[in-house]
Amino acid sequence: MDILEEIDVFLSVCQLTQDESNNLVFNGITGCFESKYLADWFVNQINFGWKLWQAAKAQAVPEWAVIVPRLSANYLFNKVPELGFKHQDEKDTVLYHLNYMASGFKESAKQLVEDNHAKQKAMIEAQEPAND
Repeated sequence: MDILEEIDVFLSVCQLTQDESNNLVFNGITGCFESKYLADWFVNQINFGWKLWQAAKAQAVPEWAVIVPRLSANYLFNKVPELGFKHQDEKDTVLYHLNYMASGFKESAKQLVEDNHAKQKAMIEAQEPAND
């Protein structure tokens, strides 16, 4: 999305009147809104909202990423009728097989988790400001 589209989306979320919107000008050099007609406090609030908007967009999930909710086996068994488990022994059998399959991948899964944790920790530390 280019900056002009982003500004239009932001201003529509702000729910400004037509006059307020017409009296705002975006200064591409300063990255802020300006107005000769609107009160300074009002323009400052809009600029504060714009900065928050930009910061939130920078922290947003990238478009290529897919967010998948974590669902426990118990949730699936009890909340998803399509699975068709009516008795506890059927659920226990599936859980047994899932645990058995998971045990075969224990070491590789452990290494995967440790590697992933290290990557996430490095990303977080890279985003934190230095306290020098």
